[in-house]
Amino acid sequence: MDIAIISGRLNLETGGGGSYAINSTARELERRGHDVTVTLLEPPDGRRTELPYRVHDVPGDRTDPASKLVRKYEWMMANQFDYDLYHIYGPRYAPAGGLYRARGGETPVVATFNGYFFCTNYSRMNRTCYKNCTIRKKFNHSSRSGLSNASMVPYYVYNRIGFPRLCNRLDRIVAVSPTVKGMYVENGINGQLVEIIPHFIETSFAGEGTKTADDHLRIIYVGRLERFKGVRFLFGAMERAVFDEKKVRVDIVGDGSEREALERRAESLDHDIVFHGHVDHSAVGDLYANSDVFVHPGTLPEPFGLTVIEAMQHETVPVVSDCGAPPWIVGDAGLTFEWTDESDLADRLEELSDDTVLNAYAARCSEELRRFEPEVISEQHDELYKNLL
Repeated sequence: MDIAIISGRLNLETGGGGSYAINSTARELERRGHDVTVTLLEPPDGRRTELPYRVHDVPGDRTDPASKLVRKYEWMMANQFDYDLYHIYGPRYAPAGGLYRARGGETPVVATFNGYFFCTNYSRMNRTCYKNCTIRKKFNHSSRSGLSNASMVPYYVYNRIGFPRLCNRLDRIVAVSPTVKGMYVENGINGQLVEIIPHFIETSFAGEGTKTADDHLRIIYVGRLERFKGVRFLFGAMERAVFDEKKVRVDIVGDGSEREALERRAESLDHDIVFHGHVDHSAVGDLYANSDVFVHPGTLPEPFGLTVIEAMQHETVPVVSDCGAPPWIVGDAGLTFEWTDESDLADRLEELSDDTVLNAYAARCSEELRRFEPEVISEQHDELYKNLL
């Protein structure tokens, strides 16, 4: 089957979870005998050497969002007889696929929703605001201000009305978690179009290391240091938690606008806090492998959580906020804490300072990860594609 995966960008150096998921999906589809082309709208960036699939850059204006949407629609129309199926990765360009089908395009179109296109300010997003995300709320909650925000009103109208109408013309929508499906259904997407197919584990991603001795507890956070990632709640929990005789080290892997404030706060903590900054993805595995506990304290309802899966691959026990998809991923292999509740997070960390409890959760990681094995997820994709042809 000839498949075109359509996205904005592919950066395997600093591009984050989306780029790694596209790369893994394209590689697995190629391994299963499909002919895959990844088609991109953003400027070329990051390494692309030795990829088993083709990469095609669509020329044209790379700054104007409307222009990129139109160019994607035009490209799909012009190339529809070269591919058996279009798979748009990410909600941003999904309306181009809906427009293409509405205008008579013949090639089936699938879109993966792995983020929240309807949200105008992640730092203000919570567990309930999406249920009534009106145009007024998009305007009031936006990270923009003044004339800059006023100029975006047509976009907010499109986001609220045009986006779901066009996306409902797609053949299928893939939500990477039940959380994503629920939120988009609340925002006008036809739930009958949506299938839940999560990301899969990257089996080649494996670090080397050993877990700490009985008198140590090593905690790790991996991700951006932005407000909606909630790292400040981890620091608040560390101020409250009592670990008895345990020596505790916290590794903070990532960078962002909150780093300076977190570094100042770390100075007052009676624990070893190490800020690593950005670490190449290939080297993060060793940090997971040398850690006992992974904390995901996000305030944003995380659409999925690749770092949660990566931690579990190394039997690093996850502790996640009860917000978004991470609790669904963790299952019985970790603990959840009340969203933004530092005391509850402190209690969970204290619980895992008991080696017997920690080891019991670590032993369950491999069982929970079976749901996300490449063969399992790829079979779901294959079945979806076959049903559309």
